[in-house]
Amino acid sequence: MDVQRIAAQTPGPFPGVGWTVGQSGNLCGELGYLFLETAGGTGSSPTRMVLFHRGVEVATQPGATPRVLLGQHSNFHVELRIQQEPAAGQPNAAAGYASTIYVWNPFAGAGDATPIGPLPPGITL
Repeated sequence: MDVQRIAAQTPGPFPGVGWTVGQSGNLCGELGYLFLETAGGTGSSPTRMVLFHRGVEVATQPGATPRVLLGQHSNFHVELRIQQEPAAGQPNAAAGYASTIYVWNPFAGAGDATPIGPLPPGITL
C-alpha cells in the first residue's frame, strides 16, 4: 500500500495545503489506521484519519473537522480521540477530547468498522 500516494491524492485541509503521512498501523490487518497530518501544521492543526481492513479503505474522517489522535489499538479495534470545541475565548490547545472506539465487525455482511460510543463529527462509513 502506497501511503504517500494516498496522502497526495487526498484533498488537503485548506486551499493550497496538502497532507503528510502521519502515524499508521496494521494497514493490512483486520482493522488498521492511517493518519494524514496538515503539511506544515501545528499540534492543533486538522488531521484526517482513514481506517483500513486488509488494505482496503473502509472509513474516513474529513480533514476539515477537528484534530484526531490515536488512543489504543489492536488487530480488531482502533480508539480515536476527537478534539472538541474549546470554551468560548479559549485557544484550540485548551480543547478537550472525546473518544470513539471502532471495532471490526466480521458479522456485518461483508464486515464493517462499527463505532462504539459517540460518532465523531465528519466520520463517514
